[in-house]
Amino acid sequence: MSLIYNMVNKDTKKTGRNKKTGRNKKKDTKKTGGNKKRNRENPLSSPDRTGVKKGKTKSRDKIKPTEGESEFESYHSVLVHLLGTQDIYQKIVKTSNTAVSVQEVKHKNANPTTPAGMFDPIIYFYTPKDQQATHYRVYFNADYNMGRRISKRWITIDPYDLYQKPLSQGFCQMFAYFIAVNDVKEFIDKSKIQEINKEEEIDIHKKNMYECLKKTLKLIKNIKMNEKKLYDEIVTEFEDIKQEPEYGIPDNMTFDDFISDLEKFEIIDLNVMFNEMYSIN
Repeated sequence: MSLIYNMVNKDTKKTGRNKKTGRNKKKDTKKTGGNKKRNRENPLSSPDRTGVKKGKTKSRDKIKPTEGESEFESYHSVLVHLLGTQDIYQKIVKTSNTAVSVQEVKHKNANPTTPAGMFDPIIYFYTPKDQQATHYRVYFNADYNMGRRISKRWITIDPYDLYQKPLSQGFCQMFAYFIAVNDVKEFIDKSKIQEINKEEEIDIHKKNMYECLKKTLKLIKNIKMNEKKLYDEIVTEFEDIKQEPEYGIPDNMTFDDFISDLEKFEIIDLNVMFNEMYSIN
């Protein structure tokens, strides 16, 4: 498992409505600097992006972005909120057919509990009291080269160190999932690159988020085909989120519509989010 060996000597030390779900609330556009109305392309209404000619099919309603929010950000915040539901997330992890488990820790720098004889990866998270920035990491029992012999020790692998912008919000739970099940070949590991300028870093983080989105949508499709009960629970949770006005989900949008819309986004549609992300921090 090359990821573990690469990390072992480093030893690095819109997502929850409440502590039970571990999700973060949809971002406040005023806090992100997005409080001015901007004209942005709607990737879901452009004929050449959807492949549907005007006049052929009656368009249905899309998620309505909040002021200053791009189309992609509006969909992304709903998806992150949905996947941050702990009951659903833990069941998604179980579909991997691995021994990966999920734990919540009580303090920001606390490590998860490791029962005697347990050596399987643990995805763990901490929910602050303000419940605004739940973050997921992975605990690995990895081989450690001590020169003449190889020993074992637990190490923490943080998606921020490998694939994401530190302190950014969104998809850390899915990055943690793919790390834990060792399904990361599509991601660019920035820790392996000696020198990265700001533009290169932005490009890496953007590509990783887009790949994570595609992998997550593929996972949801597999769940639909093979885990009907879990898929129905995801659909039910989506219907619950529709009742929260700040997400702007139209009443006539189904979960399948939502996934179909997400599949139409291209990497260029992440530009606004990343421009704001780097202008603030």
